[in-house]
Amino acid sequence: MIQIGRKIYFEKATGNVLVDTGERSGDVIQTTLEQDFASYTVLNGRVPESVGCTQLEYGQYANEFMQYSLRINPTTKELIWTPQNNGTIEDAKTQKIKQLNEFCNAAILAGFTSNALGTQHSYDFDYDAQINLGDMLNAITAGVVSEQVIWKASGLPQAHTFAQFKEVFGEGLTHKNANIGKYWVLKAQVEAATTSEEIEAVKW
Repeated sequence: MIQIGRKIYFEKATGNVLVDTGERSGDVIQTTLEQDFASYTVLNGRVPESVGCTQLEYGQYANEFMQYSLRINPTTKELIWTPQNNGTIEDAKTQKIKQLNEFCNAAILAGFTSNALGTQHSYDFDYDAQINLGDMLNAITAGVVSEQVIWKASGLPQAHTFAQFKEVFGEGLTHKNANIGKYWVLKAQVEAATTSEEIEAVKW
């Protein structure tokens, strides 16, 4: 099973944490800085050079994250732990569900893989790619395109038959629906939790 530790994005000038990507395990892939900047709203529009990133191992500082808030020393990059403000269980649930929603969106936008061409290729699935996939499928259905579709697979334009493109489109929807389904399952677990420990135990 793949296990990916959390990445901490922070403001270099202040050390304030902007994004904690959380830990992920199972059928997951490591995202790039560019993908994270595109996926997380708080990073959108920021100059990449003004943002630092610390990559942690899976499970590293697990107890500290449960008990303390984190900021980064902007000079030494040392992790600084401070006691958390004790909010209500409902506050903790709201924050966790917000975090899960961000993780869900990031996972969807990170793209998916397909074997439609006979070997595995990666496909973009950001907002523009989703729109373009749908437009192309409509064009195929309407009979206004030629006998094949040139579409980017693993970063390169490649010819797809109509059947291959429809398979790619279907796998994109499956990818999206699987992540949305995962979000709803985890959200239900958070809503059913009765302690802060149970809430923290819910991981994307």
